[in-house]
Amino acid sequence: MNRLLMRGKRVRSVPMSNAPLRIIVALAVMFIGLASSTARAVPGEPVQAASIEWWWYHGQSPDQLSSLLSTKNARLVSLRVQSSNPLRFDVAMVQNTSTFAETWWWYDGQTAEQLTNLASANDARIVNLEPYVVNDAPEAAAKRLPSEVRTR
Repeated sequence: MNRLLMRGKRVRSVPMSNAPLRIIVALAVMFIGLASSTARAVPGEPVQAASIEWWWYHGQSPDQLSSLLSTKNARLVSLRVQSSNPLRFDVAMVQNTSTFAETWWWYDGQTAEQLTNLASANDARIVNLEPYVVNDAPEAAAKRLPSEVRTR
C-alpha cells in the first residue's frame, strides 16, 4: 500500500559498514534537499514564482516509482533510499510540464563507474546520489540533469 510521506517526517538512514560508502553518503547529503514549497528550490532546480503540483511518496519500489513518474508526468526533486533489501525509495517529485519541464534522468542499481559513464555520455551532471549495498557490493541510485545551466 502506498503511503504519502508527511511533511516533516524523518526518513530512516541506511546502515553503512565501510568508510568509502560513508564518505559518499556525506557528500550526497550536501547536495540533497526536499522541496517544501514553490519558494525554495533544491540543488539543480530553478526557483519559480508560479505554483506547481508536487508529491511525496514513501517506500516505493523502482517499478512503482517509474510508474508514478510516468503517470503524473513528473520528475524527481529528491530521492532517498529507504531500504536496500527490498530496494525502496522515499521521493519528492514535481510536475514536468510547461515552464516546469526539464530534461532529466534517473537510474538505480548502478555502480559508481556506470554512473560516471552515463553522465559523461549524455553531458550530464549528477544532482542527487543515493548509495546503498546489495550483496555486499556498493550500488547507487542517482538523478541527473544536463550539464548546461538554464536561466529563465
